[in-house]
Amino acid sequence: MKRVVHFFQLIRWSNLLFIAITQLLFYFSIFNFSYAFFGIAPEKGKLDLETFYPILFASLCIAAAGYIINDYFDVEIDRINKSGKVLIGKVFNNQIALWLYALLTLAGLIFTVLAAFHLNNFFIFIFNSLAVLLLFLYSRIFKRKFLTGNIVVSALTAWTLFIFPVAEYNPGSLNNQPFQLILKFALIYGLFAFIISLIREVIKDMEDTEGDKNYDCTTLPIVMGIKAAKAYSTLLILILSILLSFLIGYISQNGWWNLAIYGVFFILFPLIFILKKLQSATTSKDFGFLSKSVKFIMLTGILSMTFFLFFK
Repeated sequence: MKRVVHFFQLIRWSNLLFIAITQLLFYFSIFNFSYAFFGIAPEKGKLDLETFYPILFASLCIAAAGYIINDYFDVEIDRINKSGKVLIGKVFNNQIALWLYALLTLAGLIFTVLAAFHLNNFFIFIFNSLAVLLLFLYSRIFKRKFLTGNIVVSALTAWTLFIFPVAEYNPGSLNNQPFQLILKFALIYGLFAFIISLIREVIKDMEDTEGDKNYDCTTLPIVMGIKAAKAYSTLLILILSILLSFLIGYISQNGWWNLAIYGVFFILFPLIFILKKLQSATTSKDFGFLSKSVKFIMLTGILSMTFFLFFK
C-alpha cells in the first residue's frame, strides 16, 4: 500500500488532477459553449465523449511519464533541493523507474492512436508524440539550459489546451464558426497558461539555485543572478497583468460582469500581490511560497472556464 502511495507521489498526482480539471472544464464548458453560442448542438462536433476520454487519459499518461523521467535525470540535484522527497533510488530503483516511464508513455500513445482513428485525424498523434519527445529532451537536456527549459515546459503546459483545436481540426475547420471560437479560447487560455507557467518556472529556478549550481545548470538566476531573474519575472507579471486588464475590459463590455469581477479579484489582484512579494523575496522559502502562489493563480485562471457553463 505504501508503494502505491509513493507511486502517486512519483507521478505528481496533484498536477495530474490539475491537468484533468483543465481538460474536463475546457471540454464541458468551452467546447460545448462554442457550439451552443451559434445554436449548434455540441454533438455536431468531431470530438464526442467517446473520443474525449482517450485524449484525457493520453494526456495524463504522457504527463505522468514526463514527471518520472524528469525525476530520473534529476536524482542528484533533488537530493540537495528536495532531500526529503526523492523517490527514485530509494523507493524505486532506476530500472523500475525507466519501465514505468516506458509503460506510461506507451499507454499515452495507444490512447492517442485510438482517438486519432476515431477522429480520422492523425495530427493529434503527431502533436502528442512531439509532447513525449519534448518532455524527454526537457528532462535530459533543456532543463539545465538558459531559458530553454522554462520555455519548453511552459509550452507543454499550454499543450493540454491546444490538443482540443488539434483534435477538432479538419480541412474545412477554418471556415467553421464553432471551431474558430474554440481556437480563440485555446489561444487565450493557452497564452495565459504559457506566461503564468514561465513566471513559475523562473521563480522555481530561484528557489532551486543552490542544488542547480552544484550540477552546472545554466538557469537564469545562475547565469545572470537573482536580481536579473526577479526583473525578468516582474516583466512577465506586468505583461500578463496588462493583457488580463484588456481582456477583463472586453469581457465587461459584453456584459459578463460575473466573470470580469472574478478575474479582477481572483487573478489580477493575486498577480499584483505576487509582484509585491517578489521584490522582497530572498530565501528559498520565500521563492517556494511564491511558486505555490503562482500555482494558485493557474488554478483560478483555469476555474474561470466554469462561467461558460452558464453563458448562452
